[in-house]
Amino acid sequence: MVNGKAAQPSGYSYSEMHLQPGRVHSVDVNNGVLPDFLHNFAETHPSVHGVAAIGNPERFFSVLEGHGLTVERHAFSDHHAYQMEDFSFVGGESIIMTEKDAVKCAHLPLKNAWYLPVDAQLDDGFAEQLTERLQALKYDK
Repeated sequence: MVNGKAAQPSGYSYSEMHLQPGRVHSVDVNNGVLPDFLHNFAETHPSVHGVAAIGNPERFFSVLEGHGLTVERHAFSDHHAYQMEDFSFVGGESIIMTEKDAVKCAHLPLKNAWYLPVDAQLDDGFAEQLTERLQALKYDK
């Protein structure tokens, strides 16, 4: 399994995993704003501050841009412990972050902050490739 496009060693067959965005949610659970699809969100919030403290933040930012958002990137190290000072760049602009980051920011009084959950989508041939590899292991004993 390859998380996105990556160099593949010769002699191996890989399946690629893609990120499928879900609905945008407010970080403030008391906000009362209904979740929306990313392309609808982009119509009302065309320019955002993208925030990510994950292994590959560029991948998250690319998903946002792929749905029509202009993103000012704010990448933090993986597992970053957020403090309010980390958001000093924000004026009145919207912030959109990963679901993982939203959990770590729930204690902060952020205004106009949103998160985007994503699901992993596997290539159609993944199950077949996995079955073939398991069968090969079974008979290699």
